[in-house]
Amino acid sequence: MNAQIQIKHVLPAWKTFRSVTDIAPIRDEAHYQSMVAMLESLLAEANGNESHPAMDLVDIVGDLIEDFETEHRSEEHTSELQSRQYLVC
Repeated sequence: MNAQIQIKHVLPAWKTFRSVTDIAPIRDEAHYQSMVAMLESLLAEANGNESHPAMDLVDIVGDLIEDFETEHRSEEHTSELQSRQYLVC
């Protein structure tokens, strides 16, 4: 990857990507549910293939979900993300 990222090219691509996927730090419960559904779709697309291109997005979306759960969910409840990751592994 080019070490010098040209922001003028990245920002328009990011704007388009974000508008299509809504991948961003999770703001509220509705966004959380949307990201969980996206994670499930990505996992289904990858179908257990760790080298599938969707797995990069699984990592990103999974991290966003985990961050939201850590900040907003009770520790008493098993993380939906952790459960899904356990089933995938």
